[in-house]
Amino acid sequence: MIATSKASTVLLAFRKKWATVDVVARELVLRGTQFNTVKAVASRPQRTLEELRPLGNRLKGYKPSREDYDEYIRRRDELLRGPKGRAALMHGGIIARLARDAGIEPSVVLGGPVSGDRVVCEYGGKYLVDDQLTENDKNIISGVYFAQTDNSPDGQKLVEGATMELSWWPQDATWDIANCYLTTEWTDLAEVFFDKRKTILQKNELTIPNLTEWRQALRRSNTWTKKIEAGIEHYQSGYLDHFCKSVSRVPRS
Repeated sequence: MIATSKASTVLLAFRKKWATVDVVARELVLRGTQFNTVKAVASRPQRTLEELRPLGNRLKGYKPSREDYDEYIRRRDELLRGPKGRAALMHGGIIARLARDAGIEPSVVLGGPVSGDRVVCEYGGKYLVDDQLTENDKNIISGVYFAQTDNSPDGQKLVEGATMELSWWPQDATWDIANCYLTTEWTDLAEVFFDKRKTILQKNELTIPNLTEWRQALRRSNTWTKKIEAGIEHYQSGYLDHFCKSVSRVPRS
């Protein structure tokens, strides 16, 4: 089964006349749309709390190297080749695009949940579950490090209040909060951003921005996108609700 919270995603499938679950899932992956493939279970899966971990810690004055970047790619691809790859493809946004960049094929989502450790919703007295993508998983996919700031005391330890986050790519939350790209699909504008960043990472002089720098970079994009998308979703949700109610009132012979 496929689950989505977006009316626009439901109507897209209807307009395109995608006839099977496999076709719907494959097409949504190719568009970078957020969705889930779910299965029903009787009991709620146990949720494991884990300590937030980055790719690694970096000291004051850290300069990224080609070896660091290559190690990031190795760890990212290693993670995505497992069940986390299918979860990343369905996550949408920058996370899904990085999964596609790692060569994860849309076909991996078609088999349904592997671990089933995330509750998507409840329906008919059952829990509909899918594979979970944790914050640590997303940290690896985006390439996040915890680093000392210029105000950090000398030494090898990271001190609370004097730590910043560096990442090869915008973190998932930063991407969403920036409100400059659609969440329903991966657009040409988002692809331009991705290509520019990838070109920079292929150069010898690597850069690894912190959270503030990523927010500033993303803020220069289209800040009206989120408002437009919210308006479209509002009207499409209303249409879908009206359609479902009208169908339920049709007499059955």
